[in-house]
Formats: sequence, C-alpha cells, structure tokens
Amino acid sequence: MIMAIADDKQLMVSIIILCYNIEQYIGETLQSLINQSSQNFEVICVNDGSKDNTLEVLNKYAEDYGIIKVYNQPNAGVSVARNNGIAHAKGKYISFLDGDDLLHPNFIQNVLALAEKNGWPDLINCGYCNLSENSFDQVLNREMPLYVFHNSDEFIKNYDKLDYYVNSIGSKLYKREIIIDNHIKYDVNIKNMEDMAFNLDFFSYVNSGVIHNVPYYNYRIRENSAIHRMTLPKYIERTYNHQIDFMNRIGERRANYLLNNSNVFVYYFWRHSIMYKALFLVSEAKNLFIAQKTIKEFFRKNVSVKMVVNKLMGRNRTDKVFLYLLRHQYYLIFCELAKLKYCLSNNAKLFNILKNIMNR
Repeated sequence: MIMAIADDKQLMVSIIILCYNIEQYIGETLQSLINQSSQNFEVICVNDGSKDNTLEVLNKYAEDYGIIKVYNQPNAGVSVARNNGIAHAKGKYISFLDGDDLLHPNFIQNVLALAEKNGWPDLINCGYCNLSENSFDQVLNREMPLYVFHNSDEFIKNYDKLDYYVNSIGSKLYKREIIIDNHIKYDVNIKNMEDMAFNLDFFSYVNSGVIHNVPYYNYRIRENSAIHRMTLPKYIERTYNHQIDFMNRIGERRANYLLNNSNVFVYYFWRHSIMYKALFLVSEAKNLFIAQKTIKEFFRKNVSVKMVVNKLMGRNRTDKVFLYLLRHQYYLIFCELAKLKYCLSNNAKLFNILKNIMNR
C-alpha cells in the first residue's frame, strides 16, 4: 500500500534520518516509521555518500511509500547532512532518528497528543531504551514523571531533567519555527559533540516544553561500533577530551557564557567529564599521595574545570561532598573517597546501596 504525503499545511512532524553505510539496518528503521499509528509526518532520508547499497534501499522505500523522501549528497559528515535535512523539512516539528534505531509504533500519535494538550510547546523530550535490553512493552510499563514548563524561568528550573539528554537529539521534537527564525544549524566546524552544540543553541530560545522520559526511542548498540569496543579508560579519556575540544572550538567567549549560564552544560561537564576523569586518575595512581598530587595539578591547571567546581551547587550528597573537598583543596580526602567510590562500583549491589543513601 502506497501512503501519500500529508498536506503541507497539516504536516506535523519531519523526521530526519542521516544514512551512511547502513543497508543492514535502514529497512527495519523505515518499517518502524511506516508502522506508526499516526501518518501525519514525513521522512527525510539524507544519504551521506554511502559506499554500500544504502541508497538503493532508500530509493526502493521511497518508491513504495510517499511519506519517504531521499536526498543524496557526497560524503560530507553528520553536520552537513543534518543541515540538509533541516533545509528540506516542512513539518511543525523536527525530529531526528539514526538510521539503525527504531521508534515505538505510537511515538508520533502519543507525542503529538501530548503537544496538543500542552499548547504546542517549543520542545518535547521523551526517553529512550537500548534495543538490546528490553522490548518496548516491558520498558513502557514503567511510570515516568511528566514535567511541563510555560516560560524560560520554568525551563531553567527543569534543566536538570535534561542532563542525560543534552548530548542526544533522539526522542525529541523541536519546533521548526524556532530553528528557522533563529538560524539554528549544526556547526560544521565541530566534529565531536555536535549534537550538544545544536541542543544548547536551541535550548537558549526555548520558552515552553514538555519533558516526559517515556522511552519511545529504541537505541541500537552495535557490537562493531567504536564506542562499544572502547575500554573504560579510553571512553573516559575520549569523553573528557571531546568536552574540552568542544569548548575550544566554540570559542572562549561562548564557552564562558555556557559555563556561567547553562546549568545543563555545567552539570553534564561535571558528571560525565570531570568526575569520570578524576575517578580514573585516582584509580590509576600507585598510591594516594601520588593521586593527591595528580588531582591537585588537574584541578589547578584547567580553568574551565575550576569554573565548574566553583559554580556548581551539586544535586545530591555525593556531588556536594566532592565539590566541597575540591573547593577547599582537601585533595587527599577527595582521593580517598574517590578511590572508595571507584572500588565500590565493581560491586554493583553494594555500590547501589551506598548510592541510594548518598543521594537522599
């Protein structure tokens, strides 16, 4: 059955899919869109110079299903491809989907119902689950809190609900009007964490939104992916270096602005970069005195790290304790607790008990 494209005036969502050498997965991804309970959307597939049969698969689906449009370009990278997709989008909202991931059959219907109920907000943020972990039905049975904000002040207060999603564009609906009116694009000069840069640009214009972390987005973890093969030390080093590289590329002025004004950025930098790096440095040191010296040098020579430590209030007892120790330069005690935290992480049951106590 051939589905026709909805009338542009009524088109609600443009789903942009970046495609590069994914012939093995793209069919299943497109099928998850064809099976949507609501058809008020278009699918924009940007083939970024694939060397396999991805383009052939895309063209076959486009012939059979009118909601699917294919745009082919020479290989130019993620940012150029997504900007190309944005330029062709016509929906009220834009959503991004990786070419090997899946959407729940009711994603469009349920998210649009949520948007309509809350006055068509600027941003709708849902959650995600790993394709290898659970079926949609198992995960969707969990109760998830709903957060609604109607102005920029309320959005800032709810920033912390987005901390694990600031570096991801999946499972979000962005109002296209905001993207177009404010000339928001992917920065082609940023090669790492480009999704974070896009999100932070968009977030600065958001006045209303809904955060409902129901996992409608199913993220595929491929065994042959670079991240999946990465050891923990390499992952920590990569995350921290990418964060520093991101701030260097966006320029000192903009980086300082984010550190001074974006609670999401500051907390993300603390939790996913600084603390990971600090725990790794402590774990690799031969003894606590060497660890103390290493941590002292690390926090003293990095201006951005010092800004985060001095600015962040901390959301739970663990964060507050570590931040207090660093601000008052109690590096040896910091190393002792960090070593304990790192060791306990190898005992999942004991670590979870301690974490629950510390996070109260």
